[in-house]
Amino acid sequence: MEKIREITANLEKGSREIPAVIRTTKRGIQEIRDGVDDINRVVKALEKAPVIRGNLPPKPEGRDLDAGLRK
Repeated sequence: MEKIREITANLEKGSREIPAVIRTTKRGIQEIRDGVDDINRVVKALEKAPVIRGNLPPKPEGRDLDAGLRK
């Protein structure tokens, strides 16, 4: 019975922390998205630079694998 009380206490304690974990996770994901956007802007700018543009290999033909689910 003591084990059940301990498990229940741990669940209660952990459930109080879930909103903070979710907020932190969302914030981290947004930071990653912002970083990827910054990198994309830099890469696009480099692709337009005359010195680099002439030395780039042709772009590979890609396929859309996520069926448009990602935004």
